[in-house]
Amino acid sequence: MNKLVPTPELDPIQKQQICSIVQLGCTQATAAKHVGCGRSAIQAAADRDPQFAADLRRAEAQNELTLMKNVFEAAQDTKNWRASVWSLERVYPERYLRRLPDAVTAEQLVHVIESLVDIVADEVADTQRRKRIVVRIGEVISRLRQTMQGQDQQSHLPQDQHPSFLSAPLPYDDLGPRDDAQHES
Repeated sequence: MNKLVPTPELDPIQKQQICSIVQLGCTQATAAKHVGCGRSAIQAAADRDPQFAADLRRAEAQNELTLMKNVFEAAQDTKNWRASVWSLERVYPERYLRRLPDAVTAEQLVHVIESLVDIVADEVADTQRRKRIVVRIGEVISRLRQTMQGQDQQSHLPQDQHPSFLSAPLPYDDLGPRDDAQHES
């Protein structure tokens, strides 16, 4: 018989230690190990305590601001031009991040997906079949969204840095009846 073990409550000292550790740039998992709890205990505490949740977000943001301030200050000296390049690659990855020659950008992937949906819409005469195909394409995009979001969480990328198409509504939500006369030739 499996019994659910309740998540232990974090005391105010543990919460403060967690925020301090996260503010230094460590992960919540590292902070959890330090205070002797699981990562889920931190999430549960943040869910129960809005002030702790806000403090945790502030600690994560403060670390990012401190690091970016250091990069910005280093970049002010032309001898440290690499700091500017580093910042550009991370803040504007679509434009500045070095890619392999055969790498596909998010913008290119969106174009391919939209083109495929247009082809399905134009070539599949049966409305029900066309909608089933488009739903399956939507499922593939949903799995891609989940994968990209998982990678962002593992690498601690800000939520706004994964490709915009991953958070946008699907471009083909309404594929109603098409002029089926063009398919009768």
